[in-house]
Amino acid sequence: MNMYFYGTMLDKTQKDEPAGRSIRQVYQADAVSALTPLSSDHWESFHTYRLEWMPGTEGYLAWFLDGKKLYDIPAFSIQGATGAQIPEEPSYLILNTAVSTTWGFPQACPEGCACDCFDCAKPECRCSLPVGLCEMLPASMLVDYVRVYQLEDDERHFLGCDNPRYPTRKFIQAHRWRYQRYGPPSLPPSLPSDDEDVPLLPILKGTGACTGEDDCGPGGACHARKKTCVCREGWTGPQ
Repeated sequence: MNMYFYGTMLDKTQKDEPAGRSIRQVYQADAVSALTPLSSDHWESFHTYRLEWMPGTEGYLAWFLDGKKLYDIPAFSIQGATGAQIPEEPSYLILNTAVSTTWGFPQACPEGCACDCFDCAKPECRCSLPVGLCEMLPASMLVDYVRVYQLEDDERHFLGCDNPRYPTRKFIQAHRWRYQRYGPPSLPPSLPSDDEDVPLLPILKGTGACTGEDDCGPGGACHARKKTCVCREGWTGPQ
């Protein structure tokens, strides 16, 4: 995880966290990261990446590549170093191909280069970028599958997105303008009619179009008459 793109905005002059940052606001980084070198094979064939996330004082974070543990950190280390904890709130996954100008570059700024711009479209910026980076863009990533597992008999693994200890739905409903794509952040706007402006969209359980069983994946079956997917026990999503 890249600490430069994750954290909490703080502003002592305002009670509520604003939708946009101002010059008076600071950025509190709150992330754990480690680097793993990849070989050319990682760009030519599929590999399995795994993250184990166990909240609580006895919890931990652990990263794996093709079944081999790369790095782990126990909860007490985070608590002791920063006073923070492994979040128990509902979270989401981001899979991206972000390229940062301050993180992950394999070399220092070359001698004689200002390194004040990082734009492949501008010739004057090329010296500040790793050799071959611009030639490989635009980059793409092919994801075969994403699977999320939770422990059913462990109270630390609450099943769902609205943990009673952290009432996510109630908070979003009370501060819906913070989660809308458009509209002024100062006052709640009138209820929008466009789905783009609705902060809470329904989680579909089935209803995805299908012509056969293969269209619904391992967690669903295709309804012969309606031609829509029906979820099996413990599964959700349109297909």
